Amino acid sequence: MKDITPPNNKRSIRNVVSPRFEDGPAGDSVSGEDKKENNVRKIHDFKVPLETENDIPEESHDDTEDTEDRDNASRIYSPLEKKKNKKTAWWIGGMALGLGTIMVLGFGISSQFATAEVTITPISKKADIDKTLTVYKEPSAQDIGFDIISINTKKHRQATLEATGEERIEEKATGMITVYNEFSESQQVLITNTRFKSPEGLIFRIQGNLTVPGMSGGEPGTVRTNVYADEVGSNYNIGPTRFTIPGFEGMPQFEGIYARSETPMTGGGSGTIPIVDENDLEQVRFDIREGIKEELLSEVERSVPGGFLMLKGAYTVEESEKIRYENGKAVLEMNAVLHGVILKEEDLVGHLYKETFDEEKHVEIKNWERVTFEPEDTHNLYERDEITFTVSGDVDFYQRIDKELLSKNLAGLSVRDTERINLIINQSENPIVEAKISISPFWMPYLPSNPERIKITTEH
Repeated sequence: MKDITPPNNKRSIRNVVSPRFEDGPAGDSVSGEDKKENNVRKIHDFKVPLETENDIPEESHDDTEDTEDRDNASRIYSPLEKKKNKKTAWWIGGMALGLGTIMVLGFGISSQFATAEVTITPISKKADIDKTLTVYKEPSAQDIGFDIISINTKKHRQATLEATGEERIEEKATGMITVYNEFSESQQVLITNTRFKSPEGLIFRIQGNLTVPGMSGGEPGTVRTNVYADEVGSNYNIGPTRFTIPGFEGMPQFEGIYARSETPMTGGGSGTIPIVDENDLEQVRFDIREGIKEELLSEVERSVPGGFLMLKGAYTVEESEKIRYENGKAVLEMNAVLHGVILKEEDLVGHLYKETFDEEKHVEIKNWERVTFEPEDTHNLYERDEITFTVSGDVDFYQRIDKELLSKNLAGLSVRDTERINLIINQSENPIVEAKISISPFWMPYLPSNPERIKITTEH
């Protein structure tokens, strides 16, 4: 029999014998057909026939063709080739599994950090408003209540004026103090000219009798009053401090009844001071006043609590000023406090809508710049129990959107479930003109399951 040797000096296929197909023990008899059938290797449930001597012909009419067939057989059944193919299959499978795992993990992580933005254009109604309203500090169920917000200047404004002459002055410093009664629950009467002593020993007096309330609920009784310096001179122009009452010295009341000043004592002086032109002084006063008002209005807009609205024009500004003299010139200093009326926006809008259309709805107004509020009287607004004003303007009432509830109802919905999404957005409390939904990342098929990751915005 002719021996077949594969190229590259590889071993003959006939020399590779599978142990499972060797002859059995001596004496066993295996037929030729059975032996041929048993010479099959099982690989992953596929049966591949092996070469045997009987499979190789003794002669070949076409040596080239026989050699190619034997080479192909050698490549198919070479253990090295099988091992290589097996490694390639494992590598491809591993890559596919890894890629699939990455995609699953990426999708899971993306779903945790996915966000959505729902932009809604609610329906609106236009109206020309011209109403007179009265608001109350302590409103009943059907009335509108109001609060007062007060803003102080952060620092005083000042201006220097050239002197036009001189005059002699003998002035005593004055100021405001708060008297405290921490001694007993009984009121305490202080007579005219009662002395109040500063830590430096400077004496100030009250100008009339004063009754200090007793303690209540563990809190001291208090009363405010003006005091004036015992003598003339600028040395009495002192800053805020604590005062004792010398008349109580050596008595139990001495520690429990005292006073504090929250602002400086001012106006004390003696000697000659510069004189300024009154018209120049008034012009400087006007310029400072306008600057202070602009500052206060800007500050109060940032200080209004959420959900409240400060009525334009419904405010008063209380000013305080003093003039001091330096190097032969007069320096005007001014401070101010703005007291503004604020209303709960939802209550005001609901009232105006009901008065205009004779129906109740959850609505809001966005164009407040076109609305004017004019109080009948702005004097001492912060001391009033009720305020009447007119409100007028061309406004748009928009349906109010419950953004928190809408986010909860949309959470986790499939983007393909347009029918349910439209039903939720267009429910009776949220009629709209248009709605747009955008999701990030764009391949997410669901809205985020966490309502906090769904942002609801409105366009008016």
